[in-house]
Amino acid sequence: MKHLPVEIIADDVIIGTAHLVPSDPSMGVAYATFQPGPAYVVDLHARASEKRVLELNPTPLSARTGAGERLECAGVDLEDFSATLGDDGREVWVFGLEGFQTYFG
Repeated sequence: MKHLPVEIIADDVIIGTAHLVPSDPSMGVAYATFQPGPAYVVDLHARASEKRVLELNPTPLSARTGAGERLECAGVDLEDFSATLGDDGREVWVFGLEGFQTYFG
């Protein structure tokens, strides 16, 4: 399966990385296990975690390829349940990815 290595960005700072795979091509949705970096703070960047069910206004996130190309999309969302599920409990989702077939076709 094709995957797309990306950096996840908050406030122009890289907070981690992921290798996106297609989830729902018709809706332009891709997801991956999120690998946090030193700037990642669960309470600032994750919409949901063991500590809270749903944050309506987390720090806005974006994604870009390793070559620095920003992914045009409807949104990037991050959930972190790693305290319970381990490293696989961190997921990042990209919704409404423009050019989906370019990346995964």
